Amino acid sequence: MRPVYHAIASTVLSAGVYAVTKSVPAAAVQWVGGVLIDTDHIAEYFARKKGRRSFSDFFSIQMNESFEKIVFPFHGWELAVVFGFLAGLFATPVVGFSLWLGMTQHLAFDQAVNPARPFSYFIIFRMVHKFKTAVCFPSSTAKK
Repeated sequence: MRPVYHAIASTVLSAGVYAVTKSVPAAAVQWVGGVLIDTDHIAEYFARKKGRRSFSDFFSIQMNESFEKIVFPFHGWELAVVFGFLAGLFATPVVGFSLWLGMTQHLAFDQAVNPARPFSYFIIFRMVHKFKTAVCFPSSTAKK
């Protein structure tokens, strides 16, 4: 799913979080969890793209699908649970739940919209398969 759609979905959900909790920090953390998870695409691009890089090239790669291996370290159901739990411990349970909610809504949309196997959004699954794009996201490599 493209970042702009994640931003829209997160904005709507953040408004809902605020309406229920009346907490600006909870709404903000939900939005951050739902949008900034995609910063790993930027890191992946710079780590794997050889030669000349450009802003337009980043988007033309279609979420880094042209790479032989992809890690996407923030795109993992495991991390949503861990980060949500830690935020609940060190902030408040409402903020922890909001972070979890933001990350899980992002992952759920990605899982539903992007070409992926059922377990592709588990970091452990990708690790077991050595982060190979052809195994973890097979239909994304099929269009080449």
